[in-house]
Amino acid sequence: MNFNPPIETRPDKELFEITSNVEDWDSEAVLIAKKELLKRGYSSRKIEHKESVSSKSKEKIKALKRSKGLTKKELIILIVCAPYIFISMFSTFLPRIGKTVMELENEGFHKLKWQRLTVLTLANALWFFVLSVWLNLF
Repeated sequence: MNFNPPIETRPDKELFEITSNVEDWDSEAVLIAKKELLKRGYSSRKIEHKESVSSKSKEKIKALKRSKGLTKKELIILIVCAPYIFISMFSTFLPRIGKTVMELENEGFHKLKWQRLTVLTLANALWFFVLSVWLNLF
């Protein structure tokens, strides 16, 4: 199989990335990258160590993303800005604040996605209630 640029011409860092991301690369590309690293003087132990460190760090990042939640400051900002955030989702001329719920889902922030969705829903309901009471007073 031909790769562009050829795997043999790539820098060491990129070769280590290929060997560490087996699920993203063709098995032939991974094999060529390992052979090239061995040719460049790296030991097979060093190559395997880089692979295991990379997979461990990926798992840690996934776990952190799954468990990340809102801070108190972010919670207050969401409550105060809830109507603006809601309106800016449907507006083409208002800039958005933060990421959308779908962007959070796609990036793996599951807990943060549900917290943001819940807080925005409740905060918009609260704003609606406060405004309706306020408007009935006048």
